[in-house]
Amino acid sequence: MARHDPIGKRFYIPLGKAERISDVAFWSATILSVVVLKVDKAQYEALYDIVQTTFILSVLCMFGMGLVVRLYFAPRSQEGRMLDFVSNAFSVALDHQTSVGYYNNAEIDQVRKAAANLLENTYFTKSILEKMLGTQRILGGIYVLTWGWALIFRVTDLDWIAVVAQAIFSEQFFSRWLRLEWLRSQVERIYKDTYNLFRSVSDFQNPEFRARVVAFLLQYEVSKSQAGISLSTRVFKRLNTKMSVEWNKIKAAAGIA
Repeated sequence: MARHDPIGKRFYIPLGKAERISDVAFWSATILSVVVLKVDKAQYEALYDIVQTTFILSVLCMFGMGLVVRLYFAPRSQEGRMLDFVSNAFSVALDHQTSVGYYNNAEIDQVRKAAANLLENTYFTKSILEKMLGTQRILGGIYVLTWGWALIFRVTDLDWIAVVAQAIFSEQFFSRWLRLEWLRSQVERIYKDTYNLFRSVSDFQNPEFRARVVAFLLQYEVSKSQAGISLSTRVFKRLNTKMSVEWNKIKAAAGIA
């Protein structure tokens, strides 16, 4: 079956564009804060004013886009994906556009299908996060060690140390790193709990099974919302074939149709 994901095109592509604008504004502000240190105001007053004005605009853009992403684009995307999840699990079109081939199981029971969808979601999410974290940890380690070395090495200008610290401990960098680590641990736990639920339950009509599926689903959605992390589309495309093969093995082991 050909995969068709209108949710990604409709919601996640605009989210990605908004996040890139926010990132560009952040790095522009960071670079300009360095340039300001090198421009002599007394000698180049006009250039200094241009740099300062551009710096202020970059900060305002970063602040504004950060709010727009967090309060509009991200919740809108999560709602769209959640509606699609429920539509697929319960075979009811809650929106005029629904995905095809996004969830890969042939379960018929609605709650059991929702559990299978959740297991697939958590498996793919944790796999993508692990790959994203590999790069983030390497870059983060380099930046933090460099900043620590500069801090210890007293000859380094404190203005430069302050600029680097501003970049490292910003929302876009160190905070993002910690949120990535936290989200990966949360999703991995939910994946294991959901997988063990399939392996340990024989009566899938049992109210406890159905209640746990809903509880795990809520935990997953709340964790994503709290972390505020968008999965890398580039990493997904690179790993999709490998993850799909592994998902088929997981389905068989868990007894999922």
